[in-house]
Amino acid sequence: MTKLDTTKTGSDSLVYSTFLGGTGLDDGFAIAVDAAGNAYVTGDTNSPDFPTTLGAFQTTLSPSLTEGFERDAFVAKLAEINTPVGSPVLVKPVDLATGKTPVTLTFPTVTRAGVTGLVTSRTGPPPPAGFKPGSPPTYFDITTTAAFSASASVCINYTGITFSAFNTTAGLLRLMHFAGTGFVDVTTSLDTTAAVICGLVNSFSPFAIFEPEIQIQPFAAFHAGVEIEDERDEREFKVKGTFTLGAGSDGIHPLTEDVTLQVGAFTATIPKGSFRRHGHDTFKFEGVAGGARLEVKIQARGGNRFEFKAEGKGADLTGTTSPVVVTLTIGNDGGNTIRVKAKRDD
Repeated sequence: MTKLDTTKTGSDSLVYSTFLGGTGLDDGFAIAVDAAGNAYVTGDTNSPDFPTTLGAFQTTLSPSLTEGFERDAFVAKLAEINTPVGSPVLVKPVDLATGKTPVTLTFPTVTRAGVTGLVTSRTGPPPPAGFKPGSPPTYFDITTTAAFSASASVCINYTGITFSAFNTTAGLLRLMHFAGTGFVDVTTSLDTTAAVICGLVNSFSPFAIFEPEIQIQPFAAFHAGVEIEDERDEREFKVKGTFTLGAGSDGIHPLTEDVTLQVGAFTATIPKGSFRRHGHDTFKFEGVAGGARLEVKIQARGGNRFEFKAEGKGADLTGTTSPVVVTLTIGNDGGNTIRVKAKRDD
């Protein structure tokens, strides 16, 4: 079994070469290579000492093969050692599912060389109570045949996995390691700008990044009025209302929190950072969200009481009837749903 690097010439092109087989008759019939560059070869053998690994489906030759004419089938995987002996050793295993390298491992000391692998998937053990996975749910199954001493550092780049704006801004993401019967929090650092989270472990198995399930603090009071105009297919609406923050709220922060507004069949989420402050107590947004052009204003009126106004043009109001469902959520505040009679001009 030989692996060559086709970008090089001469002796520099040799990556590895090894004998595969035993003292009997061995034939290789087919070979394939995966995204990580590992080679898989299959064939048949009647060698009593054909090399096997721990956990193989069958580790000894079939007893019936005494005449030397019949043979057992074999399949073997040959992987280039990516975790050599040394101190420290940095490894970025290739994800067999995607061909990417989202995980960086740092071993303080490797005492026996081996192969470190990674497979990501969308399914895995359930998160602990009070936590949920990102979107899409992503599990990082890390394995190694190398022997190492002291705790290894695991850093995962979670670019492409979406978490709630509140948890990301507050730095509440946690790296968890499945340890036998459940997940254990191993987080040591979180860089939300680079989208990298790290932890320390003494063993490997599935890892996942979880976020707390946000507990919405409902408004203590929420009132609104709605006007809808479908005439000439203009699809316009106006909402004007007030709300008072409930107990346990830490205030609203439109500059750093998502704002979601629902008016009948129309729903729009205005991403964090989209509002602009006007004066000390007023926030305004003008732009496109939910497929409509919106103008939204939130103004403090003192005593945890706020006034809000919203106007939308080009909104999809298909199926909207009176009374109209209105919902307003700011970060982890609100979520109250009320039904109000709408003034219609259609």
